[in-house]
Amino acid sequence: AGLVAYRGYIVNMAGESVSASLRSRAFSSLMLASTAFHDSAATGELLSRLSADAEALQRVVTTHALNGLRGVIMVGGCSLAMVSLSPKLCLVSFATFPAAVLLSRHMGKRIKARQRAVQEALAAAAAEAHSALLNVRTLRLFAAERLASERYDERVRAARDEAATAGLYAAAVESGVGLAMQSSLLSVLAVGGQQVLDGALSYGELSSFFMYTLFLGFNAGNIATAYAELRRAAGASERVLALIGRPPPLTGSGTLPDCRGEFAFENLRFAYPTRPAET
Repeated sequence: AGLVAYRGYIVNMAGESVSASLRSRAFSSLMLASTAFHDSAATGELLSRLSADAEALQRVVTTHALNGLRGVIMVGGCSLAMVSLSPKLCLVSFATFPAAVLLSRHMGKRIKARQRAVQEALAAAAAEAHSALLNVRTLRLFAAERLASERYDERVRAARDEAATAGLYAAAVESGVGLAMQSSLLSVLAVGGQQVLDGALSYGELSSFFMYTLFLGFNAGNIATAYAELRRAAGASERVLALIGRPPPLTGSGTLPDCRGEFAFENLRFAYPTRPAET
């Protein structure tokens, strides 16, 4: 029990450390970003990247990555035991796996794209809420509270619809792996039963092989779930990682030393970064 508690503590601390590091580095990158970037980006969207996107990656580190790693180890151990019992039955058991792997890879790409759309929709909702709360007195002067609520609800519904689609793809991955494992179990029973009748395999060996197949199926389901969540996290973390990977502006901020003398402005031109045509 003590080791389990210690493991949970270590995993949680790892997730918190990853999340804190991402937030700190993303915020530092925002502080160094150009004025043009801040003029074009909504404050609520940037806050969403610092909070929701980093939290999505933290959740994967603390939960799904550990379950996936444990599933990989268990699948490897069960596979070795199954090969030692009956190589022929092991080939029969793994015959349905290539289709499940192809389905997982195909759906994983869609999950990643949809989760990115979910995070963008949530960021748009956060930006809408930030704008409304920042100007709530103005909204009340013009009796526009209901309009602001409707606009926010529209953003939230868009995020929900995208999340529902991502969840559908994740369910397809889990159901595909489950179908593959059930087909594998039926194949093992059919071929293994015939081997028992032919005397090539004993009842005890078939029972042990079937038990290992059940363990393998359970852990393969855990791997499928972890893979789907990892693809979701990849889509969610792209936006916060994009902040960290932004190159700093060519010009920095600072103060000039004390100086005296005459100076004059010549051929001076000014324009806002987001409106270069207006001088």
